[in-house]
Amino acid sequence: MSSAFAIQHSHIASQPVQAPPPGYMILTVVGSGVSTGVPVIGHLGLGCACEHAVADPSGPNCRNNISLLITLPRCDLPDLPVAQTGSTTAAGTKDSENDGGNSRGGGAAGAASATAFRPSHSFFAAERAGNYIGTKPVAHILIDCGKTFRDAYFKVMIRCNIRTVDTLLLTHGHADAVAGLDDLRDLQTMHMVSTGDWVIDSFVPTYLSPSTLKTLEKSVDYIIRNSVKSGHAMSTPSEHAAQLAERQQQREAQAVANGTAHKEGGWRNIGIRRSTALDLFCMDEERPLRMHLPITATAATAGGTDAASDLPFYSFPVEHGKGYVSMAWVFGHVSHIPATSMAFLQDLVKIDVLFVDCLSPSGRVSPVHYCEDGMMDLVVALKPRHVFGVGMHCALEHFKWMAELQKALGSQVAAGHLRAGEVQCVELSYDGMQVLLPQ
Repeated sequence: MSSAFAIQHSHIASQPVQAPPPGYMILTVVGSGVSTGVPVIGHLGLGCACEHAVADPSGPNCRNNISLLITLPRCDLPDLPVAQTGSTTAAGTKDSENDGGNSRGGGAAGAASATAFRPSHSFFAAERAGNYIGTKPVAHILIDCGKTFRDAYFKVMIRCNIRTVDTLLLTHGHADAVAGLDDLRDLQTMHMVSTGDWVIDSFVPTYLSPSTLKTLEKSVDYIIRNSVKSGHAMSTPSEHAAQLAERQQQREAQAVANGTAHKEGGWRNIGIRRSTALDLFCMDEERPLRMHLPITATAATAGGTDAASDLPFYSFPVEHGKGYVSMAWVFGHVSHIPATSMAFLQDLVKIDVLFVDCLSPSGRVSPVHYCEDGMMDLVVALKPRHVFGVGMHCALEHFKWMAELQKALGSQVAAGHLRAGEVQCVELSYDGMQVLLPQ
């Protein structure tokens, strides 16, 4: 993995949203906070980060549930004519002026903020398939869809012009990861037929563990009933294609057998109640595994035309408290897969960017999350170039703890646990932060 990348330090609302160039991807922090979100109900007057979050709702202390958006350039769709994007300039200018050009981490993006925001729904032309940022086609992979998903969409995701979620990855079955699934129906394509029924045009490819699937079968059973189960996540394009062909034949045969094949849309017909509908793939909960995500095979490489090989994605299990497995991912060019998750991480080609739990300050511990001390231990063990904390509770005020983390990093260097410059930064992420990274 190359180490050459740029971090866009301004809040997403005060900078132009641009498509990643060929060979790159953009990571957008959709949410950076703990399950409660920040501000926390009942915490006003306690002197924590909630005070700052209420005073400045667009600031870095206001945190939605942890979620990450991966945006890739596509080479299988045409660029849009410039004329199709010109109508949003005035609206974008107005929105950016109202934002005030607030910078969240320093940097020079403010000069371009006057045309930063192009409202997403003005691009939702029925005749155009796929996602676009400006004139460029892109693919969006979303990690987690928690209970603050709707707020996160209007705070962050709308500025990325998201029309559909191309692929969904779910870490676990808790509310902060899955409670927004109902709202996802507004980001997938379906249409109503003459009978008033809804027909799914595109089920959202969704990768999750068997345990998470069992949770969803109880908590959002209506979504699972309208979804399709495609089996295990495959490692190669050929395995994936063969599996999908087999499953489609089975669905068509089942529709004939149960008498629903005559309906408009056949097995894609979900009835009169519009809901999210997923295409479910189960990941291995016990060992690291390479996953083939078909949407990544459309990504434009550095040459701009080669879509023959997909972006490598690996899932691996981690503990979210004793006995509870949550899934994590590595994406980009890595080496082989050893037996255990820690060995897997340590065996990677140098990690460019690590997003990791940082629930509470140094001196505090949690049975289910990394706090600052545990995060720093992991930094020493893995030595990633850039580290960003996520999942912060309100005890971590953004600006104060940005300084504290730099001191902690300096202490590790002074103690000889890290070489100077080996880890270039340890910081807190914030909602709307973007990282431009080579594929």
